[in-house]
Amino acid sequence: MLRTDHFAAHQRAKAQHAARAGCELVMVRAVPGCGTHSDDRYPFAARQHCCALLQKWGLDEYELLELVELVVSEVVTNALRYGEGLDVRLRMSVTESHALRLEVRDGSSAVPRVRVAGPLEERGRGLLIVDALVSACGGTWGVSEGGTTTWCQVPLERAA
Repeated sequence: MLRTDHFAAHQRAKAQHAARAGCELVMVRAVPGCGTHSDDRYPFAARQHCCALLQKWGLDEYELLELVELVVSEVVTNALRYGEGLDVRLRMSVTESHALRLEVRDGSSAVPRVRVAGPLEERGRGLLIVDALVSACGGTWGVSEGGTTTWCQVPLERAA
């Protein structure tokens, strides 16, 4: 029992440090003819960035890394595909309530919605996947009122 309490206290201390160290990654959209990087590279870069931060923050349990990789991949891909504006912003932090929070801002006024894709469709499952993954570990997700930001929050004790 004492060992479990010590572990939980240690996890909370690491999360409090991470909360102060929240980080944002800005991905500039490719503009045809301007020689910028392809948007296709950004989901991979975003996954690497988030996993590196989790490792730096000492929150690199395998299950959490796997969850973050999948969720980040889906929401960043959606933001790049359907968002508006010149950049996509990914922010990751730890809340005071000891939850990992991911936010992706794409500048779009269109509100993303969960839809059910047909069996032969190659697209349309992203938010359904996010919903299933986040809900399975006791988290929540949503979209800002104006539709510009998709976010999710996962309790760290249940995610790992």
